[in-house]
Amino acid sequence: MHLQLVARGLHLKDSSKEYVIKKLNKINRLLNKNITVKCEIINKKSKIGVSDYFQIEVSLALPKAYIKIEERGEDILALVDKIEPILKKQIQKYKGKNYSYRHKRKFSEAMLLG
Repeated sequence: MHLQLVARGLHLKDSSKEYVIKKLNKINRLLNKNITVKCEIINKKSKIGVSDYFQIEVSLALPKAYIKIEERGEDILALVDKIEPILKKQIQKYKGKNYSYRHKRKFSEAMLLG
């Protein structure tokens, strides 16, 4: 897995970068080695102009699908914690749809042989 980390409108601290990389590397075992994961962290101003908020976009280009997850909030680390289980669920859903045919065939062959 190749991870592209992009920050727009802000400068990420090293501790924040390491945290994001650590959390997104947990999904590495669910993916093939040649998948690119793009994570964009954007600092946006609210329309009222009272406070800033962050938006995190994580996108994966898989062979038969494209997964994109967006979250908005005031804390980057909390947003990363929010995105991780959603991303795992989407990848497992993708793998279930695309790999179920092969597993069913192998299971039925195993039942006939054994």
